[in-house]
Amino acid sequence: MAQTAVEWLADKLMSELWTDTECKKYIEQAKQMHERQIVDGYKHGQNNEFSHLMVGKLHITGEEYYEQTYKTQAQ
Repeated sequence: MAQTAVEWLADKLMSELWTDTECKKYIEQAKQMHERQIVDGYKHGQNNEFSHLMVGKLHITGEEYYEQTYKTQAQ
């Protein structure tokens, strides 16, 4: 099974820096958030493909999706 970037970071932090319960809770929340982002991105890709096939709407690239979804929220 592939390891996500969040899982990799969590493993590093848990093994080298953080071991208390509060940090574990935050790491678990980050993993859940990351999972939700992957699921939402996949669904968006399916909807994008469906729109393109059914009504000829132009595709949005992964980079455009990221910019619209995450970069604009951070500002």
